[in-house]
Amino acid sequence: MKRTFYSRIGTFYCTVTILALAAVWFPVFTHEFKLAAVIINALISIFMIALPFGIRYVIDGEMLKIYTFCFHSDVRIESITRLERSRTWISSPAASLKRLAIYASGGNVFIVSPRHQEEFIAMLNGIAGKEITYIP
Repeated sequence: MKRTFYSRIGTFYCTVTILALAAVWFPVFTHEFKLAAVIINALISIFMIALPFGIRYVIDGEMLKIYTFCFHSDVRIESITRLERSRTWISSPAASLKRLAIYASGGNVFIVSPRHQEEFIAMLNGIAGKEITYIP
């Protein structure tokens, strides 16, 4: 069974994005018009806006696949040792500060922020065949 969970997009991310876009575009409107600057700023803006919409977490069989705008990671669900709520600022494929740290064997940690966290956790537990330790 394959199920896709999209990333939650938090208010903090939206605020930072709006401020960054304002900082990028402000010089274009206050200085002499240059087509190259408009094109570069448009590309940066498209990337910044599209980035959080490309983050998704796919549970496919016994694998959790974490996709970002242009990268992906695979985690065997049976290797997950614990889940923990997190509000870390560490860079990760999570567009919200309401995050979930996934600890896997081998010391790997993946920070995600699925929109439907409770359903996501329940599905991981069901596939793992065991109760994954969850620390709220």
